[in-house]
Amino acid sequence: MVKDHAVNRPEKMRSSAEITARYNLSCKKYKELKAAKAEFREQKVMVYAELKVLGWVLGKSEQTISKDAN
Repeated sequence: MVKDHAVNRPEKMRSSAEITARYNLSCKKYKELKAAKAEFREQKVMVYAELKVLGWVLGKSEQTISKDAN
């Protein structure tokens, strides 16, 4: 039932503010994962991939995204 609802609903474009907020949250999460003593390699890779896509959507260069992440 939930699946049908999600399928029949058109995709909503995200606002620039929503994308920026998500980008900033991803930066924070990536920094937290890097600082953690435990090994979270898969999570770091997934968060960094999301960070790159969001940065790309915002028109940021690869260098800027890398700088923001670190």
